[in-house]
Amino acid sequence: MINLEILKLESLRNFRNQLLKDSDWIVLPDSPVSPDKRQEWIVYRQYLRDLPENFDFSGQIWTDEIMRSRILPSP
Repeated sequence: MINLEILKLESLRNFRNQLLKDSDWIVLPDSPVSPDKRQEWIVYRQYLRDLPENFDFSGQIWTDEIMRSRILPSP
């Protein structure tokens, strides 16, 4: 029997890891962003690292689109 909770967690971790990889460059010292923006990214990346502990699945089916809407900041 497949444990759906484990699959959800693995999917979330994979998604989180990709977001962290995609944003590695922005926190480097020679990144072309302002110090204030860099600090915002540092806070956001820490939030990602804290996943899945700070994530509520609420029994829903989690697609990439749903995870993006729950994880990524609103525009």
